[in-house]
Amino acid sequence: LNGSLSVNKSGWNNDISINRNSSAGYSLDPVSASQTVPEFQNYTIQYSTSYELSEKLEFEADVRYFNESQQNSSSITDSNGRRQILTSEADQQDFIATPSFSYSPVSRLTFDLEWTNSFYETRSELTFRETDDLYELTEFSQYYNKPELRAGYRWDNAHHSMLGSGTIFERLDAERYPGQPDFTTIFLFVQHSWTPTNGVELTGGLRFDAHSEYSSQWSPKLSARYKANDWIQFRASTGRGFKAPEFRQLFLDFTNSTAGYSVFGQSTAVDGIRRLQEEGNIAQILMPIDNLDQIRAESSWAVNAGFDIDPVSNIRVRVNLFQNWVSDLIETAPVARKTNGQSVFTYFNVDEVITRGVESEIRVTISDRLRASAGYQLLDARRKIV
Repeated sequence: LNGSLSVNKSGWNNDISINRNSSAGYSLDPVSASQTVPEFQNYTIQYSTSYELSEKLEFEADVRYFNESQQNSSSITDSNGRRQILTSEADQQDFIATPSFSYSPVSRLTFDLEWTNSFYETRSELTFRETDDLYELTEFSQYYNKPELRAGYRWDNAHHSMLGSGTIFERLDAERYPGQPDFTTIFLFVQHSWTPTNGVELTGGLRFDAHSEYSSQWSPKLSARYKANDWIQFRASTGRGFKAPEFRQLFLDFTNSTAGYSVFGQSTAVDGIRRLQEEGNIAQILMPIDNLDQIRAESSWAVNAGFDIDPVSNIRVRVNLFQNWVSDLIETAPVARKTNGQSVFTYFNVDEVITRGVESEIRVTISDRLRASAGYQLLDARRKIV
């Protein structure tokens, strides 16, 4: 069920939509206690607005709220070998709001202020069907805030500069993440585009990130585009990027109550494995836990080159070659085997990884109402062992 409403008057634009989606679920395995797709109901509310406060100042905002509930069943085998059915009730909600202001005090100069505010929350409850006693309760909340200010100035028809800065605040609140971890990232970036001729465009940029858990990172970038004529253009770029470990890779402390496996983040792995040993749940150690080093942020250098060809007006062929040199790629691997036959997992850095390949696509416009496309990608990934 879906409904939408738009109201536009005197420079004030409003769009709102409400959606409900539900299913009774279904099971592809009649002997399984759980459904393949569980019964669920969800609601989505979206609202967008924009308003011209003056000739130089404009306000925009987008808001989205989502809520879903699921019902399912599962089974466990107790210490006496008896199969017991569990009833599962799960709720999820997430909210995101992005208000922004755009201000042009003088010609060629524009300021953009944007604030992204969001939260994500889940709650899962397992109870015994026969007695209605609680078996497991899991709650998870994540908060994300990012204020960002950008300034852009067009010097002339050939030069355009952009400068920006912002901060990212992240926080988790969940039993499987002890201590309510939080991250803070302060970033600053600058970019300049130069169009020396009608067919050539050059763009260079630099970004600086200061992370609360890791050392500061610099990320340069350079790209070029050359349009030889109306039917062919070439593109190339190179740059560096980095990715800090996620909350789960650092702080996760989770054991699946029904399947029986465990996953630990880097900071909780040693204590978690020792706790399982003391409880008599470890059958074999696959890697000495004293060798579990602190994981580092991923970093990479990338090179891309390609071209677009329009042999006729309704056909475009796009080809792109790429190669990435990745350092400290974060992967997961088992470090112990439990007495129930399941594994204990944690996260590691893979020293050097090279990925390369080609991407290709052909797009055909058959008519104003019909388009077709086909693509192919080849990826070759290798780990460098020294």
